[in-house]
Amino acid sequence: MSQVLKQPTPIRKPQPLNARNFAGRPAVPQRAVPLPAPTSPVGALQAVGLYSFCVYIFSAYANDLSLHFFGGKAYLSWVSGVVLVIAFIGCGTTLRGLQSKIGKAWFGFLLCLVLSCMFSIWRSASLDLLRNYIPRGFGLFFFVCAFALTLRQCRTLILGNIACTSAILLSAVLFGGSVGDRFAIPSSFLFGGANDLALALVSSLGFTVFLIMQKSILAQILGAGEFLLTLYLMLKTGSRGGFIALAVFLMIVFIFSASRWKLVVLMIPALAVVPMLPGSTLNRLVEIAAPTALNDENASGEAAESQMERTMLLRKSVVFAVTHPLFGVGPGEFTDALYESDEANKTHTHALGTHNTYTQVASECGFPALAFYLVVLFSSIASNFRIMKRTRNMPGGQQVFTMALCLLGSLVAFGVNTIFHHDAYSGTLPILSGMSAALAMASRNGDPAWIEAETAAGNA
Repeated sequence: MSQVLKQPTPIRKPQPLNARNFAGRPAVPQRAVPLPAPTSPVGALQAVGLYSFCVYIFSAYANDLSLHFFGGKAYLSWVSGVVLVIAFIGCGTTLRGLQSKIGKAWFGFLLCLVLSCMFSIWRSASLDLLRNYIPRGFGLFFFVCAFALTLRQCRTLILGNIACTSAILLSAVLFGGSVGDRFAIPSSFLFGGANDLALALVSSLGFTVFLIMQKSILAQILGAGEFLLTLYLMLKTGSRGGFIALAVFLMIVFIFSASRWKLVVLMIPALAVVPMLPGSTLNRLVEIAAPTALNDENASGEAAESQMERTMLLRKSVVFAVTHPLFGVGPGEFTDALYESDEANKTHTHALGTHNTYTQVASECGFPALAFYLVVLFSSIASNFRIMKRTRNMPGGQQVFTMALCLLGSLVAFGVNTIFHHDAYSGTLPILSGMSAALAMASRNGDPAWIEAETAAGNA
């Protein structure tokens, strides 16, 4: 008896519901499917790396305090630095920073630095600077991007920087004093100069404002106290660049923040401390004269002499940049180039640096390096502004908006202050730009649906 092989019945692929399926009947609208919570597993190495990074950036301030209290360093960086590098190599997201436009610009800047070293007027000194700058400055950007994968981790980095800000304020209150007629921390290896202290304070204002904008009453009180103390100490340094940067920062936060009334309330006690400033400091802050208005005959006082000196050094740095447009005179070699110029021209100039970060980069590393540096700064600012626009009125997006606003304010303050102070090889911009890039990637540039899904998954 023959058997008939039956063919299996083909399975019809379901068709989408539309007008064609229903012969003239209107299409049935489909309900939106909620976006599933994204899976963002955090490996053990990434978690260890994140907290090691926070300890590492805090270690410099811990050393400063330990030197004052105990006469020796805390050596936190020895342990945290080793763990940080191991976690960075093995975390699987080592090159994540290059996914960002900011990271590509940082990489271009590094290539320019390496080439500049090859053409430096003192190659070994430039290479020594580079060996120190790559792990302690440049590399901080890539550490941040490798370890801050979620919004919660971005917030952890904010809290880590708040701890650093608190350490700066504690050190200034306990050990600050007069350096000349200006306020600094005389025995500090970080903030022995008034301009260095002012830049650190104004660049960290964003983290203080982050506390003020939290719902916790305790956080608001702590933030308000640190905000008022930062303003007072920053003004006490007599830094005119810091004073202008402070004004710009406050204007940005006042324009964009929904909690601007808190700042208005805080400005009342802030104005009350102004009469407590020394008279010489007040005179210095209000005498922001135009460079062309000062010369040897009408210059009077330390502020006028400082302005003349800055103008002379600025001109010299521009001359070096124009005469060495591609590679500069070498990273860190402005003062040596200045000495050679003085020797050739039988002149004498105080070797105090360019007093301008942008001409510092251009004169020491060339115009291509300056272009990459500016791309880093302005791309970081634009990234935070874009996130702010998308999350401003978003339910549940307030934390992301606040992080973006505070980073934006600190970046703009840094950018303004460094017009008056040279700080090209520090870790400030790498950290701020790294947090900006990490926040953009973690929030998908402020995508409301993604942020909502991250919140549902417990990653925000």
